[in-house]
Amino acid sequence: MKCRFCNVKEATVHISQMVDGSSSTVDFCEVCAKKMGVNDPSGFSLANLLTAIEALKQTDQNHRE
Repeated sequence: MKCRFCNVKEATVHISQMVDGSSSTVDFCEVCAKKMGVNDPSGFSLANLLTAIEALKQTDQNHRE
């Protein structure tokens, strides 16, 4: 399984969250997990992490154009 952020490296960090019976999982390579600050799963919200990922992807895409 590839990293959700870079889509290049193999995902080795898997974050799951269950809210109101719905489960969400995000898979990262070690490098992207560190970039996203994923080092203490109890210290962040998966929803906030997903929002940050989308914002970073948009910023990266804008820099490529």
